[in-house]
Amino acid sequence: MQKETLASQIWKYLENEDALLRVVFSGIKTNDNNNWIKVTLRPVMIKGEKLIQFSYYDKRKCIVKNYTDKEYNKQAKELLELPFKSALIESMKGNIKILTNKKGEISIHEDKKLNRQDINLDHNISKKYILPENTPSIFLEAVGIMTKDGRVKSHKQNKFKQLNGFLKIIDETFGKAQKNLNFNNELLAIDCGCGNAYLTFATYNYFNNINRKPLELIGIDINKDLLEGHKDEIKKLNWKKLSFEATKIIEYNPPRSPDLVLSLHACDTATDDALFKAINWDSKMVFASPCCHHNLQVQLDDKKELLNEYAPILRHGALSERLGDLLTDAFRVLILRIMGYQTDIIEFVASENTNRNLIIRAIKYLEPGDKKFVNEYKTLKKNWQVTPYLEKLLGEKFQKYLIIE
Repeated sequence: MQKETLASQIWKYLENEDALLRVVFSGIKTNDNNNWIKVTLRPVMIKGEKLIQFSYYDKRKCIVKNYTDKEYNKQAKELLELPFKSALIESMKGNIKILTNKKGEISIHEDKKLNRQDINLDHNISKKYILPENTPSIFLEAVGIMTKDGRVKSHKQNKFKQLNGFLKIIDETFGKAQKNLNFNNELLAIDCGCGNAYLTFATYNYFNNINRKPLELIGIDINKDLLEGHKDEIKKLNWKKLSFEATKIIEYNPPRSPDLVLSLHACDTATDDALFKAINWDSKMVFASPCCHHNLQVQLDDKKELLNEYAPILRHGALSERLGDLLTDAFRVLILRIMGYQTDIIEFVASENTNRNLIIRAIKYLEPGDKKFVNEYKTLKKNWQVTPYLEKLLGEKFQKYLIIE
């Protein structure tokens, strides 16, 4: 399809700004004439005047410009000249989605159903975050996410959204869990593989300063030098019940059974280490966001000849890798369920913020060894001829449920 034809088809949605709801151009290739990787449009009302707001994103910042009716046509047409890979245009006329593949082939999907939604013209749309935007936070400033005046740093926007997504899940889950579980007057949480400790600080702040539930939190990681830097942040905040220990997850033992075990993007089997310890510690709640999943992937690669029926998937590296991710987390969820945890896996943040956006959520109040899930687990193992690393870690503690008939 010729560029002029593509531009003209898109323009019929853009030309009437009164009908415009939202536009997102993304995957834009940067070159000598363009630095933007994404541009969004939406109508706004400023001082009683309706304008179209353009937000231009590069790798470090976002520049916002508001245009009048007269200026809009020129800016919108210039936008169509950018080499974007995808676009989503939502208007009162309907929606249009444009996608470009690696070969440069363009596909256009139109949905001409009228969008009868009301347009929100608020200039500063503020999402209801647990950690609010544009509100100074001593702890967010201390960990380098926010400036002193309450502005989230441009290169920390994704991290800010990840923390809010994670905290939202914790908030919802803890509220429900209190109805079924008896928690200590002072909670204990262990953050396994805490790394930069953004989640560690955010969780401590949530319970002690927002929820007003006393919490002691211990962050553990093998990087001693990284943890040393967190001590200065603790001093600035004067948080007495937050500490860090340099240790391997698999070797650590807490002062008592924790109420909460966290793991954000622990790599490969480090997530299994965290889940193994949480189960052994009899933790009441577990929140783990997995990262890469190499262990099971290697097993699948070794079994390619035996898994002929799955050759259409396994012969393609990208598909095989995604399959390994899905299987690993499916096994993890089943193991937790068999061990007595009510378990699910959900997205805690949009995929544009991180492609590792899943969280395994587990609450311990069920009887272990449910035959339905034991049978599901055995069938999955038999079909794929693999042994999850978490099963190996648990040993006899888990094996006794697999021999139940």
